[in-house]
Amino acid sequence: MRDLKRYAIAAAVGTSAFFVSQYLSPASSRETADINCIFDAEDDAIPLNVPNSRNIVKKVEFSGEMTKRSTDKQTGTDLWHANGEVRFEGGSQRMSGVIFLTTTDDVSGVMLYRDRYPHQVVDLRISTLNENSNLDWDEARAYVYFEGADTKLNHPFAYRCNVTKIR
Repeated sequence: MRDLKRYAIAAAVGTSAFFVSQYLSPASSRETADINCIFDAEDDAIPLNVPNSRNIVKKVEFSGEMTKRSTDKQTGTDLWHANGEVRFEGGSQRMSGVIFLTTTDDVSGVMLYRDRYPHQVVDLRISTLNENSNLDWDEARAYVYFEGADTKLNHPFAYRCNVTKIR
């Protein structure tokens, strides 16, 4: 009877350790990647003022992780969910959104927003937009603006991103 208890305890500890390790470690099929982007205000852009502040945003840096990859079969473009932090003159904030990658893993579009609700006027947004202010692909220019902006296209920023560790 004593031996049975020892084996039962050992089996319970081993089983618990297995399930805890499975829960805490990422699944092998889960793809992730790291992303770092720098957005620089274009010379002819109207200055982007931080609401309720004297700060002007001229440079924005985004660092984060991309997860939940899906591929558009027609275009071959990958869509990733992104989470990270953005830093700019006068503040920083957590952001979420989507990153579009080409077949060569270059960024072709972004849509990043404050990862909380309800959104406030001090919440920064970054998007690649077309001339109608709709989300579109653009490998060189994004627009940086604050929540509720009427003139999103007034603040073009040249950008470059580095995607690493796709696994």
